[in-house]
Amino acid sequence: MTDDCSLTELLRRTAQSDERAFARLHMATVSKMRKVARLTLSNPSELDDVLQEAYLKIWFKARRFDPAIASPISWMAAVVRNCAIDSARSGRVRDAALKRWIVETPLDAVDTPDMDHVYSQIGPAMQVLSAERRMMLCRAYLQGESRKALALEFDAPPSTIKTWLRRSLLEVREAIDWDLRV
Repeated sequence: MTDDCSLTELLRRTAQSDERAFARLHMATVSKMRKVARLTLSNPSELDDVLQEAYLKIWFKARRFDPAIASPISWMAAVVRNCAIDSARSGRVRDAALKRWIVETPLDAVDTPDMDHVYSQIGPAMQVLSAERRMMLCRAYLQGESRKALALEFDAPPSTIKTWLRRSLLEVREAIDWDLRV
């Protein structure tokens, strides 16, 4: 692992949007951060999602890092731990087969006895998302905006937009609480 002085410099450069510094920071710390996340998560299948979210937060919040307050590893571990706690608290669908079914099944193919009831629950179910995620989901699925366009507007890579959209869709579908027949 890289010493604290080097990690501090990598975080400083990451705060200046230096992608190479961020890549080096990731390589130097991902093993340790994986262990931190694993301690909090009850479901190891969430590990990669939590790490992706945590490193995204590290990228965007690197300016907030203050070496006078914490070591780089301590600060990053706190970010990872908080993401893991948020994930554990969110009550996401845990079963991999069910996740696949939710993602792959179009909304109009869901066999429910009362679709009017389902549609009446979509609005309240959307409230589980932040305002930004609600807007992103609506613009992608209702207005047909591309991930590339959303990436430019939300200042994130298209692959991250894809992940955010997928997670948001899963959260909304879970909040609707359908009687899923898997």
